[in-house]
Amino acid sequence: MRKILCASIVTALLLTACAAQGKTTVTQETTVTQSVMSASEPTKFVLPALASPPPVKATVKEPVKAAEVKKVSEKETPTAKAEPVEEVKESSVFLSLKKYMELHDLPSATASKYAKSIEKYAAEYDRDPYLVLAMIHVETGSTYKNNTEPNGHGAVGLMQILESNLKNGGSLWKGYTKQDLKNPDLNIKLGVSYLAYLQGRFGYEKGIIAYNQGEGNVSRGKYKTWYGKKVLTALDRIKKGKENRY
Repeated sequence: MRKILCASIVTALLLTACAAQGKTTVTQETTVTQSVMSASEPTKFVLPALASPPPVKATVKEPVKAAEVKKVSEKETPTAKAEPVEEVKESSVFLSLKKYMELHDLPSATASKYAKSIEKYAAEYDRDPYLVLAMIHVETGSTYKNNTEPNGHGAVGLMQILESNLKNGGSLWKGYTKQDLKNPDLNIKLGVSYLAYLQGRFGYEKGIIAYNQGEGNVSRGKYKTWYGKKVLTALDRIKKGKENRY
């Protein structure tokens, strides 16, 4: 009986041990299986999250002030300074010529235009401007009017130049037309240049006479002095008028 009981106890202990060993084996197998399964699965790589860039702050341009725009504009394109206009002073000669013609009822604008031409061409041909005015005084009968229609002798304009001079007067008249003789400025120019030529040939007084009576008559001594005297008398009055006023 005792032997049977001992055998039963031994058997029970063996069974218990086997049960315990079997349980351990299962557990180990399960663990190994799980390890193998885990090793067979593909490894997943998770990229670290990138830091998002900081938000771009919208730049708002401030409105440019009008004063600043003007300042920049002035620097880029500087405004040119207007040069002061010099006042043109009229000479005493011009004023004297003009005033004398105005005293003979010539409009101021017309007298001014004639005075400029007389002063200009008298200086160009080295003649006395008051002598030129005196000759115009005599030639126009003290009217100072520009006669555009030829008189009985064919003379035209302020200095009464003969149209025939354009054909027979030589190089002095070359290039000018009858229409030019009606232009006050050109008429004065041609008259003064002709006077300069005659005075250069015959002298001061005879040159004045030759202007009226012709070169041929003066060169032959067949001339009268009345024209020269009228011109010199007018010249004297003009100069006295100049001295009294200026």
